[in-house]
Amino acid sequence: MIIKVCGITRLEDALESIRYGANALGFNFYPSSPRYLCPEVAQTIAEQLPSNILLVAIVVTQPGEDFWEQLPFKTVQLHGVKTPTQIPTTKKDLWIATSPSGARLFPHHDVIIDTSWGTGTQADWTKLEGLRRTFILSGGLTPENVAKALDQLNPAGLDVCSGVEKYPGIKDGQKLRKFLTRARERIDNKADGGGQVT
Repeated sequence: MIIKVCGITRLEDALESIRYGANALGFNFYPSSPRYLCPEVAQTIAEQLPSNILLVAIVVTQPGEDFWEQLPFKTVQLHGVKTPTQIPTTKKDLWIATSPSGARLFPHHDVIIDTSWGTGTQADWTKLEGLRRTFILSGGLTPENVAKALDQLNPAGLDVCSGVEKYPGIKDGQKLRKFLTRARERIDNKADGGGQVT
């Protein structure tokens, strides 16, 4: 199961996330974001991380931009895509960030439910309960609600950002540890009890 910490701007936050159980990290390349990281710094951090960690480039689509192709990241998370025709051609794995209702528009792509754009706003989870497809859950996740999210929605992955921060771009070690520990414990408990989370 994917457990991603997003908005990484510092090596120490990346390493701490991994230490507590994250297996994926997100780097934001949207210049207007308070968590923006230039590609050069992101690459420097990436080069110091274990090779088994999934590195995800967070990109807001702009016509003609493909700078992420040169990054040592396996996956690109695309924001701002409204229809499949707007998806750029790439050899990278793609996650399409969308709303619960928009997820149905991308049956042939992996989707991440994220309507918060880094604000920590939680999507309407009731709209996800009947979503008959796999998805990664993002937006408004915290140490306090992660167990409920796993129980109620059974997502294929978790993506946390503002819920484990001191302020945008800087992680809070205590919140980070609590979130990742509680997520891992709940996943393990559901697996032992025959739950669906894997």
